[in-house]
Amino acid sequence: MCLVPYEGKTLRDAEVLHGDFDRARRREHFIRRIAFVRALYTSLGVLSLLLYRGIHTRGFPEPPRNETFVSTTKDLRIAEALACFHEPSNPNKVGYKAGVLMLQLVPVERLFMTYMETPQMNHPYQESEVVLLFDGDTAF
Repeated sequence: MCLVPYEGKTLRDAEVLHGDFDRARRREHFIRRIAFVRALYTSLGVLSLLLYRGIHTRGFPEPPRNETFVSTTKDLRIAEALACFHEPSNPNKVGYKAGVLMLQLVPVERLFMTYMETPQMNHPYQESEVVLLFDGDTAF
């Protein structure tokens, strides 16, 4: 769909791009979803959301790979848990573990799907997830 340059293996089964799931239908769904989310939040007067992202890694954090979507949350506690800030130290773990907590004011133009208009995204874990379009020039 030309969101990002594709890097990786080719499709195992090219048939997944035919019928109900062909490229044109996927593209149409994608465009309609973005238009819906933008219209919804703009009509509510919401131009941006304060979002959090927590990550943890063995070793030092690296810049993200070429991504299409970024998973974030509106809930600081969820991001802290993902960054493992409250995890007790474990001497059995091998290597250095880093936890990173990020926050960013994100314009609605980057929103793809959120738990607010798609309640299934918040069930059963109550993660308050907000899925963004990737932007390599921002924190997330």
